[in-house]
Amino acid sequence: MTTNDLTRKQADVLRRMHPELTDDEFEMFLEVHRRRRLDPFAHHIHPVKRLDRATGQKRLSFITSIDAFRLIAERTGHYRGQLGPFWCGPDGEWRDVWLDDGPPAAAKVGVLRDDFAEPVWSVARYGSYVQLNAQGQPTGVGWTRMPDLQLAKCAEALCLRRAFPEELGGLYTHEEMEQADNPTPATPAAQAPAQTSRPAVEPLTREQQAAISALYKSPLLFGGKRSGENGSEAFLRRVLPDLPPTQTERNLTRVQASQLIRACRERLTIAIVHTAGLTDSQLRDALHDVYPEAGVSKTPIDGVHVPILTEEDWNAFLFYLREYAVYHLHSRLGRTGEEADQHIAARFGDAPDWPTSVAADAYILELAAECLAKEGESAPDEPAPAGSGQQELPAA
Repeated sequence: MTTNDLTRKQADVLRRMHPELTDDEFEMFLEVHRRRRLDPFAHHIHPVKRLDRATGQKRLSFITSIDAFRLIAERTGHYRGQLGPFWCGPDGEWRDVWLDDGPPAAAKVGVLRDDFAEPVWSVARYGSYVQLNAQGQPTGVGWTRMPDLQLAKCAEALCLRRAFPEELGGLYTHEEMEQADNPTPATPAAQAPAQTSRPAVEPLTREQQAAISALYKSPLLFGGKRSGENGSEAFLRRVLPDLPPTQTERNLTRVQASQLIRACRERLTIAIVHTAGLTDSQLRDALHDVYPEAGVSKTPIDGVHVPILTEEDWNAFLFYLREYAVYHLHSRLGRTGEEADQHIAARFGDAPDWPTSVAADAYILELAAECLAKEGESAPDEPAPAGSGQQELPAA
């Protein structure tokens, strides 16, 4: 596939992966990807609709990866590499490696051009870019587990945009924009604006409701159970321990819903890996070509290094993981790739987006049971819940 032309099938897959876009917005997305020569299937660029606090309406923007920035810089023919990254603490002393347990105060990167006499430098402050929850604490896997790398990417993106303004003007990376959803700082009482009808705490969006509903339907998550230690209700309380007893997943705030969705997606990743019998190294090898820039958690969850992804990348990640798990299970059953394709077509028809549905999770369970039977083991009545190993799944 070239970055300028998508086949009809590829365009249809992209359309199904972004149901939140109107037809006009999707056409705009395709036009931006063509003009910038970025490949959406390599996760160079994707559309995001974020709430504009000033108008209360959602606005469309396009987010890129740091790999896309490097690619665009390389295409100019003037890019000659980088200096850094470097980090500093509150003392302002720059270091070429960050070994403290806490986050750095700032990161800086220099970019070299063959037609510039000096490097271009940019500094990114931690306080300007860290993603925060409603309590003002760092949130998101990247900012809580590897803040030094997240901040370095912000500094690199800033610097590349300064060095190549014509090519990168108006483009921003995932890491730079994660702060866009931070809660608005409280206004001092002396300067408090006139009271408006807008609630101080925003309820979850329709998109979040739909995402939670779809995740809860997956047979790999809770097996239809709400009560009990491995039911959805207990999981909700582990993820959000301060949730009032009367509150459920249907009336969360936006921040709470985001935490629950991320935790469910991590749990689903672990369930797919365990059910399909994938090793941790197989998981990382299978997804390297899809997400070469994605990090992995420093501490595996139930033996699985869950990739560190942005909110927007999770659907695509689960798409490829489900697809890989299905083909891996068919291979365990001694089937060739062509035979696996025939089985998949018999189950899902010609739908190219079959890995996006929870029906794929049911299919994974059936294939896993078939593998157990073939290998001389007795299949369990229901899947062992993810997170039931030695380590408890932490709240997102």
